[in-house]
Amino acid sequence: DVSDPVNPVKTGQWSGASFDKGCAAICVDGDFAYLGAMEKGVIVVDISNPSGPQYVSHVELDLNWPVPPGVFSVPHARGLALRNNDLWVCFDAGGLRRVDVSDKQNPVEVVKYRNETLDAVAQPAYNTAAIVGDYLYAAVDYCGLDVVDISDPDQPYTNTWLNPWNCTNLNW
Repeated sequence: DVSDPVNPVKTGQWSGASFDKGCAAICVDGDFAYLGAMEKGVIVVDISNPSGPQYVSHVELDLNWPVPPGVFSVPHARGLALRNNDLWVCFDAGGLRRVDVSDKQNPVEVVKYRNETLDAVAQPAYNTAAIVGDYLYAAVDYCGLDVVDISDPDQPYTNTWLNPWNCTNLNW
């Protein structure tokens, strides 16, 4: 309960033994919370009863796209942005993913996106995102800001990429 921001109070808790890597992001929509569960993907939790949140489901995202993970490049669900039933997941080392959450019991990864220009020079390590209108603004690890047109969520495309540090694989 954060009704008193100076004195927040824990009213309930959920944890699952299968999800032991922590949570890097949360997005709340009505009675549901979506948790970015690192390489475990996204967890859906029913929070309609704040004192007893309940696990609903989870979806594991493709760890082998755009390339199989290496020692320092394991994809992690780090940032979440929701529009309607489209949950956009910033999958650090794995681009952006769109997960259809219309069926909370069976969320499905439906779209994978990466900025091809960025991918040609450095790893597409997306960290967090915000949606404004038809654009998703994604912060990219050491590589600026990727502005993605999501007006057709099935075919997102790069609108603009700001690379203020001239990132490459050498300075990433």
